Amino acid sequence: MSSSDNKVSEAEVRKAQADWSRAIVRISKIYLDGGDYIAAAGEAAGDLYGYGYTNVLFKPTKAKDCQFRPMASQALSYFVGCNAVEDGIPEDGGFAINGGKGWSEVVFDNHQINLKGNVAIAMGNYYFTSTADGSKTKADVQAVQTAWANAIKSISKTYLEGGDYVAAAAKAAGELYGYGHTNVLFKPTKAADAQFRPTAEDAMSYFVGHKAVKDGYSEDAGFAINGGKGWSDVVFENHQIDVTGNVAIAMGNYYFTSASDGSKTKVEYTFGYKRNNDCKVRIFLHHSSVPFSLSISEAEVQAVQGAWANAIKSISKTYLAGGDYVAAAAKAAGELYGYGHTNVLFKPTKA
Repeated sequence: MSSSDNKVSEAEVRKAQADWSRAIVRISKIYLDGGDYIAAAGEAAGDLYGYGYTNVLFKPTKAKDCQFRPMASQALSYFVGCNAVEDGIPEDGGFAINGGKGWSEVVFDNHQINLKGNVAIAMGNYYFTSTADGSKTKADVQAVQTAWANAIKSISKTYLEGGDYVAAAAKAAGELYGYGHTNVLFKPTKAADAQFRPTAEDAMSYFVGHKAVKDGYSEDAGFAINGGKGWSDVVFENHQIDVTGNVAIAMGNYYFTSASDGSKTKVEYTFGYKRNNDCKVRIFLHHSSVPFSLSISEAEVQAVQGAWANAIKSISKTYLAGGDYVAAAAKAAGELYGYGHTNVLFKPTKA
């Protein structure tokens, strides 16, 4: 081959860029479709990079701990994520799959292409369009919420059946919360003395009870086992899910059904979800509280007592005057008694 035949043309550079763009989009699509994206990435790397033919100088965009990638295996870790390959580099979230969200388009915008014999240097910008428009992230949030609800039920069931509920809770906490991946802001519903639980051990004490773990907090009765009664059902009712980048915040109510008597407890929540470096969405913020309820004042009690006394007198007066005392009594009962609003404990004097 003559030296002129060995020259790299601008058209070849642009074709290589186009092939690289298509490869990223293709790998993302295969990943999102549940296919073998690792094989696709391996094939693309073999076609597009010079590994095995020449030294490759590769400094990935999102690489800090392992800045340079002279080997094909290191490049593959970057493109598909550390968990997808043997001896993957922990900081790698999978650039070719956008950390799990995927890319729908990649466009090169060359500032300049410099040609010198069989070598070409290109500099410029490229633009990546995320496949995720928020709906996928919302689906991820809802999936974690479902998994959380199922975990509470499973831990309760394991406890009530005499199984190793502590191990079940530890497994669930590792899968659902970001401990070990990010800071976790956790303020449990029933925590007053140790309000905040920044470590996995703190969270475990809350969920399984202080007696089940070492150095547990004495106030913890074991929320995941309902203090020994268990939960049979947990239902999330989102008020809203707000997505910003790789973080989502959800606010709403969830309802817990007691396994012992079927009673339901309403709790208010704010959850924060973050996609971690291994591409999994986990909880990094959890704040729960019981609904606010107004206390009753002495003046209000005296007002109801006054209204009750006046109602008795009014009903009697209506009866003696030959009026519709039944309607008057029904109206008074509706205004003064909690029927239709709560359970009413009524033991009449002459009954």
